[in-house]
Amino acid sequence: TNMLRSALAHSSNVANLGETFHTETLQAPGNFFAWFESSGQTYPLIRSVEWTRDILNQFADFLEGKFGVSVIDVKYNSLYALAPSWQSILAPPPLLTAFRRRKYTIVHLIREKTIEHALSQLIAASTGVYVAYSEDALSGKGPIDVDVTSLVRMARMYLNEIELVK
Repeated sequence: TNMLRSALAHSSNVANLGETFHTETLQAPGNFFAWFESSGQTYPLIRSVEWTRDILNQFADFLEGKFGVSVIDVKYNSLYALAPSWQSILAPPPLLTAFRRRKYTIVHLIREKTIEHALSQLIAASTGVYVAYSEDALSGKGPIDVDVTSLVRMARMYLNEIELVK
């Protein structure tokens, strides 16, 4: 997603907003949580469907007013970032519902190599090496133990996420 987002921003009039609904990217120009804090609103402990819909519309109005056409990068783990306090597991994520109502184009990138990606994530978590430009980055780390149950669970989660967004 990072590469696609950057390519779109460099080749058109699209603003690259980064990972919009991620708490680790508060410095991104269109970060939801930074916008929310600056708006002076209070995040309710119990969120209704109406509150969620209203806040997402306010945020979308802000993005459209400030950036015009933009690319919003929403990772799977952020789809429920603004979910109501209770939501049926059969209901689509509120972010997707709000974006579809506003007729946003949704591009869904699917991981084709789920086992390889899951293994990469587990190795990164184990070694602390999240970005490597050569195989030398892991030299000296010794054998890396990977829990097979975690690997299978993560790969299945990826497949479930693909079905969720369809």
